[in-house]
Amino acid sequence: RLAGVSSSTVSHVLNQTRYVSPEITQKVMQIVADTGYHKNRLACSLRQKQTHTIGIILPSLHAGTYYGKSLEAIERELSAHGYNLIMKASYNDPQAEKDAIEYLLSWKVDGIIIVLNNYKCISEITETCQRCNKLVIVTLMQSDAWLVKNIENAH
Repeated sequence: RLAGVSSSTVSHVLNQTRYVSPEITQKVMQIVADTGYHKNRLACSLRQKQTHTIGIILPSLHAGTYYGKSLEAIERELSAHGYNLIMKASYNDPQAEKDAIEYLLSWKVDGIIIVLNNYKCISEITETCQRCNKLVIVTLMQSDAWLVKNIENAH
């Protein structure tokens, strides 16, 4: 309304989906700056059926651990591809791992990375994630080697 143009024109300016004259683009962008407007990411996610968010469940979030260093590398790579990261810690507790998966699924994440030290519940976790048809990487820490399960979903 403030720009005197239709909401679809504003949408085209903000999303750069169609040509809009430089004058109108400048006017809309000035109003965006003046009002402090931000896109509603939740609404975009609902419309696109994609959140651009990946969940990760680690045994520990302590920055000084191997997991902390790995987390930094994962976050940088995801960010470079336009994804955000939600982190949860399991503290090697199988119930906490299951709860974290349910939490991440409730946020409609596009995928889940799970690092497990506990072999007891791997089949149940893998089954849960496959049932939800999510991009899933289940990893197990075994001495110095990472084993990747469900690799067909890792593309």
